[in-house]
Amino acid sequence: GPVALGIAASVKQTPWFLAPFLLIGLWLENRDRDGVRVVVRYAAIALGTFVLINGAFIVADPAAWARGTFLPLVQSTIPDGQGLVDLTIFNHLGGGRLEFYTFAGVACFVLAVCFYRYRYAVLKRAWIPLVGASFFLPTRSFGSYLFMLVPAAIIAGVTVGPVPMSWRPIPRRWLEPALAIGAALTVGIALVAVLSPSPLSIRIVDTQSTGQLGTIDQATVQVVNRTGHAQHPHFTVETQQHATTFWNPVDESGQPITPTIAPHSTATFILRAPNTGSMPAVASPMFIAAFTGNPSTMSTSASYLVSRISTEIIPDAVNSEVPVGQPVQLNVQLQDQYGNPVHHAGVTVLLGQVVYAYGGLLAGESSINGQGEGTSPVPANTDANGIAHFTVVGDEVQPQPVFYEAWIADSSTVPHGYSNQVSVQFRAR
Repeated sequence: GPVALGIAASVKQTPWFLAPFLLIGLWLENRDRDGVRVVVRYAAIALGTFVLINGAFIVADPAAWARGTFLPLVQSTIPDGQGLVDLTIFNHLGGGRLEFYTFAGVACFVLAVCFYRYRYAVLKRAWIPLVGASFFLPTRSFGSYLFMLVPAAIIAGVTVGPVPMSWRPIPRRWLEPALAIGAALTVGIALVAVLSPSPLSIRIVDTQSTGQLGTIDQATVQVVNRTGHAQHPHFTVETQQHATTFWNPVDESGQPITPTIAPHSTATFILRAPNTGSMPAVASPMFIAAFTGNPSTMSTSASYLVSRISTEIIPDAVNSEVPVGQPVQLNVQLQDQYGNPVHHAGVTVLLGQVVYAYGGLLAGESSINGQGEGTSPVPANTDANGIAHFTVVGDEVQPQPVFYEAWIADSSTVPHGYSNQVSVQFRAR
């Protein structure tokens, strides 16, 4: 047992939080038979195993080992996960005092240890979910923290023996009020975290896309400072999954700036994505999150989605080579986010063509709807069924296939609704 605990604790921080429960349980089980010696021996074996596995890394660079090992516990991190903090991230509740999420998690853990100590007979087989509950409250509350405890919880539930006959419960006249006060304190701290108002109000004013790549690479935001102090926020983009790398604020000429918002004032900032992985898809809901320090806060904008309509080229594949001069009909159907047809007439759809050659991108040399050879993109309006009709004719034989892709053109927003790609290989007559 102690060897297994030492191995687990040497590669993951989660088992560290199980150790107090195990040591308390050992002491309670053996307190009439030299319980202190049993607890010390168990702890020494577990700690020795931990040091044995990590010893080489500790000796090589003690500072780097300590910094990397304790970073998740002591460093400021971006709120993320599936716990209580989701009320701030996705539901825009609280965010004014993020440290209270951590305080709530600590209070819950201490309360769980107390419950376990003074209700050992009830919780001997079911104490591991108490640890999981405390992981649900901090700002980093990933479901994986809970899932990793499931095997241990199952084994504890089916293999742990009964409470020893020598067990003596604690008198109840003061215990229940004390535990109730602890539970109320934990809930109160969590409520402070959820209800503390965020210092900033954020609104997405405009976005810029990467075109046919189908991602957002720039956003313009309007930020209102609700507080009486100047704020210096750091911005990131959140999707339905995780936060991205912090985006770079720039002025209208593209030069980097340090965002500063005077007390009770409004400012507008242009934010640029720092890398490709930070660019959310045009078709995915996104929102802007702003973080400040001292105290740590999080402010979020409302969810932003360019459009809920996309396009699909029909047919989705042309399986035979097409002779030059023979027309190919490509129909572009509007559809909703679930793939159902949308019957909107008069929507302008663009169809573009490109050749993905081994030496780089080349212009397609076909004619779309009678336009000149290589003209791209070409517009067409949808009919009453929400379909835009395109006729493609190959004018020259190209060694690589020509790829066609459609999207929606709307002057009020960025190009969006990008379709599937359909390739056509043109051959000589």
